Amino acid sequence: AIYSGLACWLASRVRAGAPVKIFIFSVIWSGVEVARGHLFTGFPWNLAGYSFGFSDAGLQLASLIGVYGLTWFAVLLGASFAAFGQKRGVLFIAIVWSIFAVGMGWGEWRLHQADQTPENERYVPGVTLRLVQANIAQPHKWDPKLQMEGLREHVRLTESPGLDKVTHIIWPETAVPYAIEAGSPLVRQLGGSIPEGKILITGALRINPVSRTSGCTGSGERDPAQSPCDSQDVRIWNSMVALRHDGTIAGSYDKARLVPFGEFLPFRSLLPKAWLTPVGDTDFSRGPGVQTLEFPGLPPISPLICYEVIFPESVADPQHRPQLLLNITNDAWFGMSSGPYQHFEMSRMRAAEQGIPLVRVANTGISAIVDSYGRVVASLKLGTQGVLDGKLPRAQNVYTTYSKCNNMIMLILISMALLLIINERKRQKN
Repeated sequence: AIYSGLACWLASRVRAGAPVKIFIFSVIWSGVEVARGHLFTGFPWNLAGYSFGFSDAGLQLASLIGVYGLTWFAVLLGASFAAFGQKRGVLFIAIVWSIFAVGMGWGEWRLHQADQTPENERYVPGVTLRLVQANIAQPHKWDPKLQMEGLREHVRLTESPGLDKVTHIIWPETAVPYAIEAGSPLVRQLGGSIPEGKILITGALRINPVSRTSGCTGSGERDPAQSPCDSQDVRIWNSMVALRHDGTIAGSYDKARLVPFGEFLPFRSLLPKAWLTPVGDTDFSRGPGVQTLEFPGLPPISPLICYEVIFPESVADPQHRPQLLLNITNDAWFGMSSGPYQHFEMSRMRAAEQGIPLVRVANTGISAIVDSYGRVVASLKLGTQGVLDGKLPRAQNVYTTYSKCNNMIMLILISMALLLIINERKRQKN
């Protein structure tokens, strides 16, 4: 609310005619949203630009200007009617909405061109995914009496009919509610639950005890709410791990964007009782950040855990372009509310911005396969249990304008707004 109030206060300081002031207001609003997405770890949730997800054609504009650019355009469209009755107001409204119509037409044309690609060239050959959505309620995930039952439920769903045609099984964030440790009995059992030649990709915890007492070692299978050893420092990561049939770890990724008060406690010494997760006195450690990894049998992937997918600048390494955005998340926190739908729409826009397909696996939903234009190929509904088998769409052959220029459009818009403000002040003085 502070950010929204700041945008309105700044706009109220501008003295200009309606069309100019509306343009400046839309730039200020989107500029403040950029700040919201970066300051204090950032939280760019539910920006106005996501409203363009109402149609696949509207979503294509994200490939040009990204969600912050779309936020500017959405605010400009809505605020344009304030110019009605003002000098040149009708002309201004007509121009703004004509640009919108042209943009929608371009989006339809882009999708039509994409559909001309032969069917056998739209998907990655030799890859069939199984997305497992176990629909485990949040109170059950960390209940010591129910944790193992939840893990068995994931295994049971994995073994559903059709597994022989699947190459990769994907479980959601913290589907394994225990710590993953190479060579542990748990890892060997998980590997043994999948057929030979297949890969299991799952969310799990990684715990690295740093002993302060000789001979003190941690168990990789203890409840994360308990310290593995009394006299040691413990580092914990929220991770994505790829396992082979023989129980060996084929690759892993550690979450870098941590949730304040959920995965780490800001100002811990001042707020010792404000912890919201079962980890207790230990903050999660940060991973290295956005990277492109090679998991067996898959094209290069950009792994994203939970809300890492809502940060548009941090989903793909521009120097080592991935061919898949792989997002695992929980979302049981939200229950049956608008939250999971919002999270899914934000994830979908990343695919359209980057021109890279997105595979999303959520504990309670919405799990989906999304193509490189942001279109939903297949999905599992919120609050349902099941598996989704599907082919992996190909990434676009070329970089999108947004993936090359990032938020350059915002710098241009802010520069234009500043020039207009300076010009208006000079004109008023004269």
